[in-house]
Amino acid sequence: MAIHLKMKKMGIKSSKNYGKWVAEPQKQGDVTTEELARRISENATFRPSEVQGILMELVEQMRMAMQDGYTVVLDDLGRFHLSVEADAVDEPDDFNIQQHVHRVKCKFVAATHRQRDGSATCPLSDGTQIMMQPYYYQDEETDKYVFRRRGKMRSW
Repeated sequence: MAIHLKMKKMGIKSSKNYGKWVAEPQKQGDVTTEELARRISENATFRPSEVQGILMELVEQMRMAMQDGYTVVLDDLGRFHLSVEADAVDEPDDFNIQQHVHRVKCKFVAATHRQRDGSATCPLSDGTQIMMQPYYYQDEETDKYVFRRRGKMRSW
């Protein structure tokens, strides 16, 4: 399986790429916790319900650790921590939590491994194949819709 890219015209006027075409991954849908549990159970001795229970407990333990101020590190996945979106003030004494904090956000930084040549690899994206999104177009001569694959596949 590969990630399919589609071309999208940039419509943000303040962007330096306004009016240019950029590649954007085409989403294929969602994979739920239930589906992940089923897939994991196929490669393990656990039942899907047991895996789902473990995943739900993982989320709860992560939430509690982050709310206690810790960064949660999941090897080969990444780091999770909480952050706040807040207004800046001129002096520290001017800051008021109720007035200046707007929300708490969960931040994620994907795990990376530094290579000898100085480059970094990400376990979550290693081995990903990329190709252009297949599409249909109307053939001018036959007036029929034709399926076309665009470009070659590339692996990362």
